[in-house]
Amino acid sequence: EYVLGEIALQAGDFDEAVQRFNKATQLDPNFGDAYLGLGVSLSAEKKYAEAVAPLEMAVKLQPSNPAAHYSLGTAYSRTGRKADAERQFALQEAAGHPTAPGGPSQH
Repeated sequence: EYVLGEIALQAGDFDEAVQRFNKATQLDPNFGDAYLGLGVSLSAEKKYAEAVAPLEMAVKLQPSNPAAHYSLGTAYSRTGRKADAERQFALQEAAGHPTAPGGPSQH
């Protein structure tokens, strides 16, 4: 279901992608990429309020995934949650740079 969702997303068939990713999250409730795909697909349909919950789950399951933070930040921004959006964009930046303060250091 996840792979079919990705194919539909890439093809621009967002309704199909939403259905496939939703099914994938039902089959595996701990599948962070499926929640991310679902949220991205809903955002592509400009259903930002609906995208928030799956994107929050994606961030919860994959806190080091910068794409999840970016997508959630965008959904927050589009739903008027500016402070939440800024926090997600900061987390996205930190996740994209593992040597950021608090991240693992390179010796």
